[in-house]
Amino acid sequence: MTEEELSDSVAKAQSASDFGRSVVDGSSSFTMEYIVWGGRMAAILNYGLGCLARNYKLFCKCHDSQAQLMNETKSCGNAHSVSVSRSRPPSRAVRIGIHCVLRWLLVGLSLGAHCVVPLEPGGAHGQLNTTNDAFSVESEPRQLEECPFTLNMVDSWGDGWSGAEWTWTEDSTNSDADTGTLDTGASGTAPLCGDGCYTLSVGDGSFPSEVSWTIVKDDTGQDEASGGAGESATVCSGAQPSPLPTTSPVPTVLPPTPMPTIKPTPSPTTAMTVSTFDDLSDAITNNGNNAQINVVGNITFDAAITISAAVNVAIRSSVGAVLIGGDIGAGSGGLFRIEGASDVTFTGLGFKSGSASNWGGCLFVTESSNVEVEDADFVECIAQWGGGMALYDSSSATVSGTRYTSCSAASSTGISYGGGMYLDFYSSATVSGTSYTSCSATGQYGQGGGMYLYESTATLIDLAAQDNHAYGVPSDIFNSGGSSFTCATSCTVGQYGDCQDEAYTSDASYKCYVNCGGCHDCPAGTSNNEVGSTTNSSCQACPTGFASTNGATSCTSCEA
Repeated sequence: MTEEELSDSVAKAQSASDFGRSVVDGSSSFTMEYIVWGGRMAAILNYGLGCLARNYKLFCKCHDSQAQLMNETKSCGNAHSVSVSRSRPPSRAVRIGIHCVLRWLLVGLSLGAHCVVPLEPGGAHGQLNTTNDAFSVESEPRQLEECPFTLNMVDSWGDGWSGAEWTWTEDSTNSDADTGTLDTGASGTAPLCGDGCYTLSVGDGSFPSEVSWTIVKDDTGQDEASGGAGESATVCSGAQPSPLPTTSPVPTVLPPTPMPTIKPTPSPTTAMTVSTFDDLSDAITNNGNNAQINVVGNITFDAAITISAAVNVAIRSSVGAVLIGGDIGAGSGGLFRIEGASDVTFTGLGFKSGSASNWGGCLFVTESSNVEVEDADFVECIAQWGGGMALYDSSSATVSGTRYTSCSAASSTGISYGGGMYLDFYSSATVSGTSYTSCSATGQYGQGGGMYLYESTATLIDLAAQDNHAYGVPSDIFNSGGSSFTCATSCTVGQYGDCQDEAYTSDASYKCYVNCGGCHDCPAGTSNNEVGSTTNSSCQACPTGFASTNGATSCTSCEA
């Protein structure tokens, strides 16, 4: 049989079986390939039901005693080519192949037919061409999957997301459609593909405070959602099913939907790595705003460092480096003095042996400045007011996961306040998951071994305190001069903290529970609608005729 006769047989078979046209949704098409085995010509009919929803490829194997239909494991978007040899009359082979396919389509898996459908991306339109010894399907790749959104990723430190990964999940199937991360640098983008509703979830990574992201709808340029590490958002594209119409006597006018708020992100800069005092001092002095510094080795200070009128300054250590002071003649702020409405974050650092004659043995914050201290250690820091840290003049601090150990307030005058921390002149602090151990205020007028407040406020969450003293007697918190503080746990509604110890405070009428061992659900038959509960006394018994399950926020009528 000549090449022209074989091509004509193929065309007739294709027309007879109505292959080569779309049968799914207009975006998928059949393709045909022929492989001739042996000495004459035997064709093996190869087809694909296009690339169905979201770029999936159908692979099918159909077996019987006369013919075998199979699809090569290639992407739909690639051209398929098969060789031709001589075996059987082609008309016989074509009839066998078509018969096999029709049996699969009409009867299903029967008489030895077996089909396998793995999911693999790809898709193409194709035209049949012939040569002397081969048929080939010349195909042109096309984009079948819509990518209506773009994910904008930002790392404020400038070194990637450090292990924080995002996952793009299809809501209707609860299956992960894609995943990724910002490997390096300050920013990056990724397409988010699929029609319908999807949820983006972002993990924490090693430095969650540096991670931020925004989902942008490509056709409008509008921000659809934004967030940070440990957060998620759901967005939808395409036409969504509408509810059936209902008859209402009075039409309801819905309020206009507010435009989405665009979340500003800080200007990222490249992180500077330092390991000496001169490098650290120069990095802070020369960069000012947005300085991002990674300390990779222990540093002994030659003098105190002042940070003035600088915002978005971050000093951290990826290796737990320790900043070491000594008797360097500092008046306030033995290691750092933060002033002029500055905004500084310290993460993963150790502060040791800082000394100041007045305020803040290791850290002094003043003039409406703000600091964030995360996962830090203050060890053997000493000053007259605030051995570890002092806040003054409307300044503020957020302290989390930090440990104050053997810090002291001391003075030759005998007046010393706040071995671990000192707040004065309308300052404020939120302290969570932090411990004060063996801190002291020495001298005959020493007060507040762990913390001292004057005209200031403090919120204390999951506080741990042990062996703190003032003038030889137990003293964790001293409250003076119009100050106030509250103690609570991180327990949510329906829970209570297992707190057994009370802090030694100057306020005998207020119980500040410390050293709590975690949160527990209120037992069945009780409820609690408050957060931060410290004991099981917050779980109130249900009244007669009402009941509840474990962890309930309210009781339910037994008649309900």
